[in-house]
Amino acid sequence: MPAKSELLRRAYAVQTPDEVRELYRDWAARYDADLTGDDLRYVAPREAAAILRHFVTDPGARILDVGCGTGLSGLALVAAG
Repeated sequence: MPAKSELLRRAYAVQTPDEVRELYRDWAARYDADLTGDDLRYVAPREAAAILRHFVTDPGARILDVGCGTGLSGLALVAAG
């Protein structure tokens, strides 16, 4: 597995659809862990869920997570109640 810095360098350098597919093929197994880990600290799903929780006070409300990536938003919504 390439180092995270190498994967990020590649991500910023992609220029073709084939390069994007190759990057994510190489990164897929660790993508969520890398995004949310100590190095990148991606918190957008958690922050969005907290904001939504402020406005949607019914814990039984149904929220549809459509096309939001790998499912991190859905997990954050569940964790926020």
